[in-house]
Amino acid sequence: MTQLSKDKVIELDQYLDRDLYTWVDKSPVVGILPREGKLEEVYSALVEANPNMVVYRREQIPERLHYRHNNRIMPIIIEAKEGWTITQNRTTGPHMLGNHGYDNTLPSMHPVLVARGPAFRQDYVKSSMRSVDLYPLMCHILSVRPRPNNGSLARVRDLLSEPSPTSPSPPLEGRYQPSFATSLGVILGVFMVTGFLVVIVKQMTLRQLPSRHFRSREMAQPLLQEELQL
Repeated sequence: MTQLSKDKVIELDQYLDRDLYTWVDKSPVVGILPREGKLEEVYSALVEANPNMVVYRREQIPERLHYRHNNRIMPIIIEAKEGWTITQNRTTGPHMLGNHGYDNTLPSMHPVLVARGPAFRQDYVKSSMRSVDLYPLMCHILSVRPRPNNGSLARVRDLLSEPSPTSPSPPLEGRYQPSFATSLGVILGVFMVTGFLVVIVKQMTLRQLPSRHFRSREMAQPLLQEELQL
């Protein structure tokens, strides 16, 4: 998170008529949806309006941000520089003392990771890491095969206490092992449920027998009458 100031506010009303666009999202990354046929006019009015913001067409957004291959992304994106706030004017909302969501390469946008346990090195400090690397790291510690992702275990292996980076993941200590009583209870439960189902099926079958018996007698009576007539 970075600190904000009332002196670092960009007011779009100074550069652009509100009737030309729809405001989407909030600072520090603002989406602009121009009115039909007004894309070029809106972009030209904003692209060099203020040195403390960067204006992108959707297709110009840096690939490293992974934020341009979706139709729901606005045609124009405005990114405020660190510590600056983008608004339509100062009366559109309360002023915040701090904010996040700026360029993720800025040190002020980096969170803090504190890790403790047998899998991690003691008294070790890492200067920085990527949040996407947490997933493969946790999968490795838990001996879980990771799904495809953008992280890399190689970038965070130095956090681990393993002697060799090529050694397989150790089994998870303290993994739950069912006791004899638990196993016996499960087996008895299965037998009880099975017995209950057998009784239900048997009762339903017995209820059907009388009706079948009467139907058999009704079918046999016409045959007997025909034989007597003969």
